[in-house]
Amino acid sequence: MDEVEVIKVEVSEDNNLLVTPAQDENKGEDLYQYIYRMATGVFWDKEKQSFSSPVPREWSYFQWFENIVYCAKSELGVALVITPKTSWVNVPDNEKEKMVGYAIKNT
Repeated sequence: MDEVEVIKVEVSEDNNLLVTPAQDENKGEDLYQYIYRMATGVFWDKEKQSFSSPVPREWSYFQWFENIVYCAKSELGVALVITPKTSWVNVPDNEKEKMVGYAIKNT
């Protein structure tokens, strides 16, 4: 299992959750674009170079984060890792705390 640092977690202006992995010459678009295959609503946003969720309706941002991390691991063999350098943009504090706790528990 390859570990890839998450450089940014963001709630976009459109209210999508974006999880941006560090760029890796051996990964990136060649692999990440296939995350849609599980039909879980997670997809690779080529323009933003991020995994993206739909706008949360029934699920919280935390639940979409869990889903993105799970899909990356199970479909792509990539463990997304939160680090102290991960940037957080427009993510509510209570959701961020849950995401960090989940990421620590699942690495």
